[in-house]
Amino acid sequence: MNFKEGLDGDHGKTDCDMDGGGPSDALLLALGYLRLRDLLAVESLCKSLRDAVRGDPLLWRSIRIGHIFHTKITDDILIKLTNRAQGHLLSLSLYHSKITDVGLMHVPERNPSLDKLSVPGCMRLTADGILSNLKVLKTAGKIRLKYLGIYGLFGVTSQHLEEFKLLIGVDNSKLPTTCKPRFFGSDQLWVTSDDRAVDIEVCPKCQKLELVYDCPSESCQKKQSSTQLCRACTTCIARCINCGCCLSGYLLCLDCWRQPLVAKRGSRKDLFV
Repeated sequence: MNFKEGLDGDHGKTDCDMDGGGPSDALLLALGYLRLRDLLAVESLCKSLRDAVRGDPLLWRSIRIGHIFHTKITDDILIKLTNRAQGHLLSLSLYHSKITDVGLMHVPERNPSLDKLSVPGCMRLTADGILSNLKVLKTAGKIRLKYLGIYGLFGVTSQHLEEFKLLIGVDNSKLPTTCKPRFFGSDQLWVTSDDRAVDIEVCPKCQKLELVYDCPSESCQKKQSSTQLCRACTTCIARCINCGCCLSGYLLCLDCWRQPLVAKRGSRKDLFV
């Protein structure tokens, strides 16, 4: 069964429907902790589970589509998925999907309570298209966005960024450095912050619109307390892929590089004692 069949298909009755009972309350409660791919897998098991998954809008208030399904998400599939929230979608995160400005427009239009929208790397989306759509929704009173993730969006300029902030209601007098620190990590594109309305900002070093990171190293924090020397995008300052601190080269800092070596030596010693 492919992704689209999982959304459209009627899987009919299977053994779990023959006993005349529906899913237990405990199972229904557990559904709320499943990821998207797991929900789609569960609903394919039998008719009663399919109805339980598709009929509960609470399960679809937050939709996050990552690397596994990102190439399969088209405008039609996105609309079908978000419609399951029955107008109560609060958060949508898409990574490198094939959606267009036209398809994305339907989401905030049909879900006026949407407050977090993240579309990093969605190359078919444009800054002009999203901005135009948001302006229309703002005029109609159908936009309540508090966070917008647009890293990698085609054609974003400083003017676009300022207009996005204006639509969301950002206080421009609040400097990025007054927000909570952002540290580089493996889940960087999904992390949202209550005090950061847009994911990108002007890098202090190269002046480009990028994801800008702080350094978690205590020694660097003391040095940059006034000058912010270690705050920049990853093009200007390399970061350790494990802890996020600044680097002069390689992929791991010295401390993180030592840790796996110590663990490996310990395991070898245990084997030969």
